[in-house]
Amino acid sequence: MEEKSFKPISGYVVLFGLVVVVVLAFVCIVNRIVLPVPFLALIALVLVPGFFFVNPNDSRVLTLFGDYKGSTKDNGFFWANPFFTKENFLKGKKLRK
Repeated sequence: MEEKSFKPISGYVVLFGLVVVVVLAFVCIVNRIVLPVPFLALIALVLVPGFFFVNPNDSRVLTLFGDYKGSTKDNGFFWANPFFTKENFLKGKKLRK
């Protein structure tokens, strides 16, 4: 299998969006506008599991329901599809088949 490079979204951009959603939900609660609050809470709960860190000299392998989608070697704070499994791949370690 050939390695595919995957470039995830910056985690800071999505974190800003998450803060906006939470503030919007808070404003709706304060103003007693209850209708959009469950929807905003659902958006917040779906966004949170997508965050992950990649440390220097490290990488993450991203899989979606067991299907290899790519790997990222850039270090930093990222966000990817929350349904991706983000596994730490140690360089030089042999994988079991």
